[in-house]
Amino acid sequence: MYPNCVSKRIAGRAKAGSEIGAGKTAATLAAHVAEAERRHILIVLAANSERIAETAAQLGISRKNLWEKMKKHGIRVTDADSLN
Repeated sequence: MYPNCVSKRIAGRAKAGSEIGAGKTAATLAAHVAEAERRHILIVLAANSERIAETAAQLGISRKNLWEKMKKHGIRVTDADSLN
């Protein structure tokens, strides 16, 4: 990316360090994406009363893929209850 393509505000943040987490160590992009995916799955699970088929359909993925993502993120079906 060329420096002229980035706004001065964004470039300043990049030089000063990350503002993510207010005092915490900045995580990698992959860590942020994984956390966003985990939270989104939990929210959609809760919205669908923890029904896997409906949750997978709303997420646009197969039930198998949802189970794999849940396993990857350490999500159990009862975890969605904690969001309410």
